[in-house]
Amino acid sequence: MKIVRLNFTTPLHISNARSDYSISESIIHSDTLYSAFIELWNTLDLGKEMLDKIEKFPFSISSLYPYTVDRTSNEIVYFLPKPASFKPVVPIDLNKKVKKIEFIDAQKFKMYQEVGSINFNQNDLKGIYLSGSDIDKDFIKRDTSSRVNISQENSQAQPYYIERIYFKEGSGLYFLLETDSEEAYSLIVRILKYLSFEGIGTDRNVGNGKFNFTIHEFNNLIHLNNILSDYSLNLSLYSPESHELFVSEIDEKTYFNLLTRGGWITTPGFQTLRKKSIRMISEGSVLKKKCGISGCIVNLTPEKTKLPTEMQNIHNVLRIGKSIWVPVKI
Repeated sequence: MKIVRLNFTTPLHISNARSDYSISESIIHSDTLYSAFIELWNTLDLGKEMLDKIEKFPFSISSLYPYTVDRTSNEIVYFLPKPASFKPVVPIDLNKKVKKIEFIDAQKFKMYQEVGSINFNQNDLKGIYLSGSDIDKDFIKRDTSSRVNISQENSQAQPYYIERIYFKEGSGLYFLLETDSEEAYSLIVRILKYLSFEGIGTDRNVGNGKFNFTIHEFNNLIHLNNILSDYSLNLSLYSPESHELFVSEIDEKTYFNLLTRGGWITTPGFQTLRKKSIRMISEGSVLKKKCGISGCIVNLTPEKTKLPTEMQNIHNVLRIGKSIWVPVKI
């Protein structure tokens, strides 16, 4: 397992489910990054054989989460999604602050994996982050600016707003990467180099989302498989292989949230088409299943027979619901 850190050199906008430009998400979901990899796999003309390997999953990734630096020790502080099962009993005056938590630092996340609870005090509540480290809780800054869209039909100007996020020095987003061979690892590095110049997120055509990246050893950041538990938490979006399997993964102790994924196709020539939508299990959910890698590919290609003739040669549009699961006690 590797840690891939992205250090953004330009502002970033991450689309939300409603495609509302005035609000940017804080994380990039794993299916978005998978799609970017596959698109560049084709752009770089790595061949059908390699694309077939993509469909057989020669690599696994988590979603992208924030990281920052401890102002006292200068060590990197990695954040992970708040477990859906995290329901601490706290004094009434702390309720609102605890409800705001979205991310937990790796040290406290590891504690939660081991015992199903976290020891923390009021000083650890830093906005949407739960951390015992000395961090700036505003290491991600947001700025909203106005734009104008000119209609091609009547040339009328339609104003809109876009929110962009900025990362303070020493901060950015990271993801976990697992590959099944040196060949797959080398290809992912090659794609990341291209993607760093191409950018990720929305408005890449005006320079948004560019980054530098570094790859680091995992070094037991969290527990991957050395905890005995019947339950696991997902670090990527998850699409079960079947409804029957999903039902078997639910009991009175499980917690999960659903996220609708769809959106517009970005391939030139097909940008007026929408993908089919799918409901996926969001990050931080806890199900009764073994840790490791699981999930499936879902084909979201529009019904070809209902498309105009010139668009019926559209490529398959895949949504990858393969997730990294880590053990957790509840």
